[in-house]
Amino acid sequence: MINIHMMDMRKIMDLLEETTTKVNHDGTKNSWRVGETAAFEYHCYMGHDSADAELWYRSHQPVTVLALVEKGNGKTLMARRNNGEPRVYNVRFGDGFEYDACEDELLADSSFFSHECSPPPQHEIAGARAHLAQGKRVRVEPSKS
Repeated sequence: MINIHMMDMRKIMDLLEETTTKVNHDGTKNSWRVGETAAFEYHCYMGHDSADAELWYRSHQPVTVLALVEKGNGKTLMARRNNGEPRVYNVRFGDGFEYDACEDELLADSSFFSHECSPPPQHEIAGARAHLAQGKRVRVEPSKS
């Protein structure tokens, strides 16, 4: 007969909750495993002058999870959101670009994408990159479409 104490059961339940791969209603997951494919959606400042513009340009693309970089503070995604300390994963895009992404930017599939988080048109991206390559300040205004 197995004798499981209440404390042991709580630890087991916490571990299960922490490692679950169940998809939440918004397409996020509580945890991602190394090697999993996620749909990336950029959720920060969307401007060509953003330090993370290269992530915005790659929004709505598949990524491969490479590593957990920051564990965050909380056992669930919701707890970590409430704490303002999300998990951060290192991811690789199809073009080989690697960067860190917050857990709320990794979605189960593209059906959860929001139009508001779409990348800019390719001609804007090309213009912004050309300005940067020449050492100029980026002055390309994002489209209003």
